[in-house]
Amino acid sequence: MRKFLIALLYFILPVVIASYGLDVFISKNLLKSNTSPGNYNAWNDIYKGQVNADVVIYGSSRASMQIDPHILEDSLKLKVYNFGMLGHNFLTQYLRHIEYLKYNPQPKQIIMCVDYFSFEKREDLYESDQFLPYMLWNFNIWRYAKSYDGFSLLDHVVPLVRYVGKATAKKKAFSMAFMKSNMKPLKYKGFKSTDKPWDKTMEEARLKRGIYTISNDTNTVNLFYQFLQECEEQNIKVTLVYTPEYFEEKKLVLNRDETFKFFKQVSTQYNNTFLNYVDDSICYKKEYFYNSLHLNKKGVDLFSKKLAHDLKKLDVVEK
Repeated sequence: MRKFLIALLYFILPVVIASYGLDVFISKNLLKSNTSPGNYNAWNDIYKGQVNADVVIYGSSRASMQIDPHILEDSLKLKVYNFGMLGHNFLTQYLRHIEYLKYNPQPKQIIMCVDYFSFEKREDLYESDQFLPYMLWNFNIWRYAKSYDGFSLLDHVVPLVRYVGKATAKKKAFSMAFMKSNMKPLKYKGFKSTDKPWDKTMEEARLKRGIYTISNDTNTVNLFYQFLQECEEQNIKVTLVYTPEYFEEKKLVLNRDETFKFFKQVSTQYNNTFLNYVDDSICYKKEYFYNSLHLNKKGVDLFSKKLAHDLKKLDVVEK
C-alpha cells in the first residue's frame, strides 16, 4: 500500500506542478490583453497596487462610460480613477472595492453611481472572463461570484480547471505571449466614452419589452448598507450619484419612486450627499445619448463638467 501511494504521488506531483505552471503562463499572458472592454487594465492596477487615487468612481456601465476622470481631475485638482463595471450590480462592485482597498491606499471620496439596477441580480456572471487571471486561490472572488452561474469551487482551487471551455481566453493568452507588451490601454483610468449615433434597435427592444418592475436582491441591498457603514468607519466620504438617462426611460420603470426614496433615505442615514440628475436638462436632449441609459461622448463631456462643478460647489470632495 505504501509503495502504491508513493508511486501515485510520483505520478500526481509532476502533473500538479505542470498544471500550475501552465495556469500561471496562461493567466499572466491573458492579463496583458486590453480586451474584455479594458477590464484587465483596472484589475491589474488594483492587484499591482498602482491605484493612488483621491477619488474613485463605482457603478455599472452608467459609471464607467459616463464619468470622465480626466475632466474631474482637471477641475478638482485631485487624482481620480473610474472603477465602473459593465453589466454588474453592486455585489461584484463591492468585490472590486474590497480588493482595491486590500492592495492600495484608501481614497478620500467614493462617487457611487446608483440606478434602478444597482441591486437587481442577474443569474450569470457578465463578462466572466475578466476574472480568470485572478481567480486561483482568491477566496474573495469565490465569495462574491459563487452565487452566479458559471464557476464552481474547483475553478477557484484547482489549476487550469477554470480554463476548460475557455478557448477564446486561452487563444488570447498564447497570442499575447508572443506579442510585444506595449499595447495601448483601451481605457484611461477605467474610462472610455462611446461616440455612437442613437441606437434605434436597442431602444425598440426596450420599448417592446414594455413597463417592468425592478426586483431587488435582499442580500445585495444588505451589502450596500454594510458598505456605507464601513466607509463611515474608515472615514471615506461617499457621494451617491444618479447619472442622466433619456427622459422616456422613466415611463418604463413602474417602481422608480421607491428607488429614489431608498437612495435619499440611505444618504440621509449615513450623512452622505445624493446628486440626482434624472431630471437634468441633459435628459431631454437625444443628441447627448446613444441609447436611453447611456450618454455619448458629447453628453459625457457635458455631464462630467457639470458633476465636477456640483462637487466643488457643494464642497463634497476634500482636498
